[in-house]
Formats: sequence, C-alpha cells, structure tokens
Amino acid sequence: MLRHVVVNWNVETYTNKMGLHSWKTRVEDGGGVLYAFISHSFYYLEWFLGKIVRLSAHLGRAPGDTRSADTLCVMCLELESGCRVSLSAATMLFWEQGHRIEFYGDNGTLILENPTVDYVKGFSLRYGTRTSNRLEVVPVLIFLIRKMDVSPP
Repeated sequence: MLRHVVVNWNVETYTNKMGLHSWKTRVEDGGGVLYAFISHSFYYLEWFLGKIVRLSAHLGRAPGDTRSADTLCVMCLELESGCRVSLSAATMLFWEQGHRIEFYGDNGTLILENPTVDYVKGFSLRYGTRTSNRLEVVPVLIFLIRKMDVSPP
C-alpha cells in the first residue's frame, strides 16, 4: 500500500534568474509557479495516483521580489485513497535540484527524478525494497522509449 508521495520541483527559471518582467512573472497573466509548474504536478499526480480531494498551500515570492507572480509553493495534498502528498516547487533557486517524485509504499520506494534543467529529458527511475535494502536503476524507461519508437539522445 502507498504510504506517502513527495514531490520536489526546484529550478531557477531564466526569467527569475535575469529578473525579467513578462507574463511568466505576472500572476494576472497566468505566470508563477502555481500556474506554470504546480498545475502540471496536479495532472501527473492524479494520473499516477487518483483524484486529489483536499489541499492546503502556501504561496510566496523570493525576498525583495516585487513582481506579482509566486516563485514558491508548498502544499499538502490528500488523495481519494487517503494517501498524503507533500509538494514543494520553486522557480528562483540557484543550484536547483530539478524535479523529483518519491513514492513510498509499505515494502518499497520508487524514485523518479530529473536533476537537469531540461523538463523532458534526463529522467531516471530507481526502485528499492526492504528485501534488497538499496535503490536500483530500473531500465524499463529505455524499453518504454524504444517501444514508443522515440529515439533517446
């Protein structure tokens, strides 16, 4: 049974790094971490795990940032199954860690992560069990990419 899921999506976007003013930094135009990142997380979490039924959130900006869009979001979610999700995303972090999703079950852990700044390429999948007592790379992603007839870089 799934016990807990943790999502961390920490990057430094170009607009935040350069202090630019654009739609990406104006919440009234659909910018900010909530609209640009968290919305995607909601989509894949419900695809992976089922319906989100409750959430609490805190949105904020980096100290001194006067633009209207949020650059930090911290959330607690509850899924229809009762599983809880901790979700944190930031778009203003130097030396970012990328995108990481951790699935913790009764007897195993699955970690999908991309430490790169590329939102599509660079993911790896690791799996560990109580029996193995270590995380091992799951080569199934390579198989799936080939099966979908998409050439890896």
